[in-house]
Amino acid sequence: MSGARIALPLAGIPLLILVAIWLLPGLVGHDPWKNDDAIGIGIAHQFAAHGDWLLPRLAGEHYPDDGPLFYWIAAAFAKLLGWLIALHDAARLAGGACIALTLVFLRLAGRAFHNNANRASESRDKDSRGSGNSVMLLFVGCTGLLLHAHETINETALLAGLACAYYGAALLERRPYAAGIAIGCGLGAAFLATGIAPILPLLVALLATPLFVPDWRSRNAGLALVCALAALLPWLALWPALLHARSPELFAAWLQKANLAAFAQGPGLAAAAYTLQTLAWFAWPAWPIALWALWLYRRKPSSAGVVLPLAALVAGLALASFGRAAGELPLLPLLLPLALLGAPVLNDLRRGAANSLAWFGAMTFSLLGGLIWLGYCALHTGFPPRIAANAARLEPGFAAHFAWLPFIAAIVLTLAWIALIFRSQRSPHRSVTFWAAGLALFWSLAILLWLPWIDYGKSYRQLSRSLQASLPKQPGCIASQGLGEAQRAAFDYHAGIVTERTETHPRHDCRLLVVQSNARLPEASPGAAWKKIWEGNRPGDRSEKFRLYTKSP
Repeated sequence: MSGARIALPLAGIPLLILVAIWLLPGLVGHDPWKNDDAIGIGIAHQFAAHGDWLLPRLAGEHYPDDGPLFYWIAAAFAKLLGWLIALHDAARLAGGACIALTLVFLRLAGRAFHNNANRASESRDKDSRGSGNSVMLLFVGCTGLLLHAHETINETALLAGLACAYYGAALLERRPYAAGIAIGCGLGAAFLATGIAPILPLLVALLATPLFVPDWRSRNAGLALVCALAALLPWLALWPALLHARSPELFAAWLQKANLAAFAQGPGLAAAAYTLQTLAWFAWPAWPIALWALWLYRRKPSSAGVVLPLAALVAGLALASFGRAAGELPLLPLLLPLALLGAPVLNDLRRGAANSLAWFGAMTFSLLGGLIWLGYCALHTGFPPRIAANAARLEPGFAAHFAWLPFIAAIVLTLAWIALIFRSQRSPHRSVTFWAAGLALFWSLAILLWLPWIDYGKSYRQLSRSLQASLPKQPGCIASQGLGEAQRAAFDYHAGIVTERTETHPRHDCRLLVVQSNARLPEASPGAAWKKIWEGNRPGDRSEKFRLYTKSP
C-alpha cells in the first residue's frame, strides 16, 4: 500500500499537472472583466488594431501609467492567435505565458541558490531540484496571486522580469557572464513593463548583498555587474528616447505617472499598515514559513540565497509604505522573495505546524469545493431553492445550460483532490502541497462549473451593444462624464465607442454625452440642453448606471 501513495514533494509530471490545473483555467473562454483585465485587453486591442506600437493607448487616449512591454506581448499574441481564438483570449494568454516564465525562472533560482549553499553535498543536484520545485509550489500557493495570474495585467511581465533577475543573481558566484545578462535583461524587462519603482527593491538588494556575503565581493561579482549594466542600459534608454523624440510632453507624463508618482506622498503609517494587513492574507502561507526560515537562519553563515531575498523584501515593504498605488497589485513582487526564503526550510517545519497548515488547507478547500458543487446543483436543478434564488437575484436573466465536458472534468479534479488528501505521503511538504492544490481545485471548479454565470455578470458586452444600438447612424463626437477606464476600454473593444472625456478633453461640439454614475444616487442631469435617450447597466450591477444624452438643437 505504501507504494501506491503519492510521493511528496511533487516533482516532474505530477507537479506540472498541478501547475497546469492552477494556471490554465480562466485564461480563455470569457469576456474582459472589470477592472484591470478590461484595461489590459483594451490597451492590447489598441496596439493590435491601430498599428502605433510606441506608446500604450486606452480607448484612443495615451496611457502613460505603464510601460509598453507587456502590451506589446499581448498584442503580438492577439495578432498570432487572432485567427484561432478571440482577441481578448489571446491577449490573456500572454499573461499566462508571463506567469509560466516566472515559475520557470523562480524554480531555476531556487535550484541555483541551493547549489551555492550546499556545494559539498553529494546529493546536491537531487536536493536542488526539490528546492526549486518547492519555491515554485510555495509561490503558486500564495492566495493573492490566484486571480491576478489570470488577468491581462502588466504586473505579470514584471514578475517574469524580476524572477529572471533573481535567477541571474543565483548564478553570480559561478557563471558571472550569464548572471550579468540575466540580471540586466530581467531588470530591464521589468522596467519596460512597469517603470522604475517596482525594480528598486531588487536593485537595493543587489547592492546591499556584498556587504554581508563575502563571495559577492569577488572578481566574478565585478564581471557580473559590468555585464548587468551593459545588458540593462538598452532597456533603460531605447524606448524612453524614442518616446521623447516623438513627444517630450508624453515622455514627461510617462516619467511622472509611471516612475515618480511612487514617491509623491512620502512614507506614511496608513500605507504601511495597509500593506501588512493585506499581506496577512495575500501572501499566505508564504509569509509565516518565511518567518520560520529567518528564525532558523539566524545562527548560520550569511548566504546570498538568504540575504538577497530578505533585503529585497525589506526594501519592498519600505517602498509600499510610500503609498505608490491603491490595491493589491504593488504587493505582487513581494511574493518572489517570500517564496525564495521559505521554500528551503519546508523539510524543517515542526510536525505540529506542518500538519495544522496541511489540514487547514484540506478542510478549507474541501468546504469551498463542496459549496461550488452545491451552488452548481442549485443553478441547474433549483435545489436547494434558497441558493438558486440567491443566484437568480445576483444575476437576473441568466439561463443555465448543462455541458458534459466541464462537468466530467470537474468530477475528475474533485476525485484527484480526494486522492491527494488521503493517499499522499506523510511529509512536511503536505502543508504547501495541500494549499497549492486546494487553490487549484477551487479556481478550476469555479471556472468549469460557474464560468457562464460569472461572465454574464462581469462582461460589458451586452451593455456595450445596447449603447451602440442607441447611437445615431453618424454619431460624430461623443463626450463622456465620469466614465471609468475599464468601462472606456470595454465600450471601445466591444462596440468601437470612443469618447472624449470632459474631465481631460472638454469639447463643446459633441452632441452626444455618455454619463456613468452611481446607481444608488438620484439621477443628476448634465444640464437643460441635454435629453436622455438611453439608460442601462449590467444585469446584476447595483452600483453602476450608464446614461446617453443628446443635445437639443
